[in-house]
Amino acid sequence: MPAASNERAVADHAPPKAAGVAFTPLDQVLAESDVISLHLPLTNETRNMIGIDELRKMKRTAILINTARGGLVDEQALAQALKQGLIAGAGFDVLSKEPPKKATRCSSCAYPLHSDTPRRLGQRRRHAVSRRSI
Repeated sequence: MPAASNERAVADHAPPKAAGVAFTPLDQVLAESDVISLHLPLTNETRNMIGIDELRKMKRTAILINTARGGLVDEQALAQALKQGLIAGAGFDVLSKEPPKKATRCSSCAYPLHSDTPRRLGQRRRHAVSRRSI
């Protein structure tokens, strides 16, 4: 399966030269991808670049991953899309407001395949393992 890349703004780097990688319009990336992983900075142009309209263009079996920056995805639209089954799932390591309030920390976790993992989880596990080893 070929990889696709989309650049909404003028890149500050040369385009990829790897075989099988082509710049593809965002609408096509949304419509054809099984997994979309966001890797870009948060700017005025990229803020909420994935909203309800973009989520509706995605496959119902698609998974959206954001480990780049909070604010790239409209989180209310994502919760709506997950609730309505517009996409299969989402995995986020970042949120638009961090740290999240405890009451709203994982408001969409009840939906299938949504992952909301604290960044320091690995540190907590290491600490727990080292405490257990003593």
